[in-house]
Amino acid sequence: MVTESVLFRPGRVVLLILLLLVLIPFLEAQSSLPEEAKEQSVQLLRWSGGEYAFSFEVIIEKEENGEYLNVVREFTKIFFFEVTLPLGNYRYQVIPYDYLDQPGQASEWAYFEVRPTPEQKPIKYQQPFNIYAGACWMPLLPVYGEGFGKSPALLGAAFRSGIISNSSLVNVGPELTVCWYAIEKQHMVTVEFNLVSQILFPNNAIALCFRLGAGFCLPIGAEGIPFPDKMSDAFYTNIGISFRVVLWKYLYLETGIDYAHLFTGIASGGIRPWIGIGIQL
Repeated sequence: MVTESVLFRPGRVVLLILLLLVLIPFLEAQSSLPEEAKEQSVQLLRWSGGEYAFSFEVIIEKEENGEYLNVVREFTKIFFFEVTLPLGNYRYQVIPYDYLDQPGQASEWAYFEVRPTPEQKPIKYQQPFNIYAGACWMPLLPVYGEGFGKSPALLGAAFRSGIISNSSLVNVGPELTVCWYAIEKQHMVTVEFNLVSQILFPNNAIALCFRLGAGFCLPIGAEGIPFPDKMSDAFYTNIGISFRVVLWKYLYLETGIDYAHLFTGIASGGIRPWIGIGIQL
């Protein structure tokens, strides 16, 4: 008895041959590409001068067989130009234009070479600022005066949201904080605006934060703390310090302590220890 292999059936063999005939020209074309077309590098070109210039025309030429041929000709309004180029020898020239779109004196040609690198790493974009939001448990412990009540308000919660710079080890930004407290027989809501300064540790996973700001508090209810007769009686200042630890990617844990001074008829003060979690993007 003669058996026919499943792998080498005539129909499948013909299909395999046709597939190879289609792929071979494509593979040959890919292998015949010059090395300089397979590897590219990002170049940052800078220049100075042209203080009255409104825009700049950047001309980039590449050397081919002893001659320079134009490869890039674009306009920009800043003093640098980023471009991705294949390997080779280049030169570039910058022409300033005034606000009437009239060209000025062109710069001298500047020569540079794009060389191969051992490893081409992708450029990682770093956004200029981070947005964060979080919630925390924040009790209020009166220290002096009666503006924040006579007994501790252990039922307290806060929501924080802000924007902070992302440019160095010390970053700053504005923050909005809304708090709620159950004080004696009524509730109190506070709204405050802080300026946050954040110092990053070397591993970028831990940050020391300082807060300085002001806000106002409004009691809600008929009993307990009297409702302020004027807004100045509800005004308070705030100062605080905290530690922020990144737990996983965008999730962080933050704990700290704030001190608030209330400008009522009788000055009052209180401390607010807190701990919470949030997301930073």
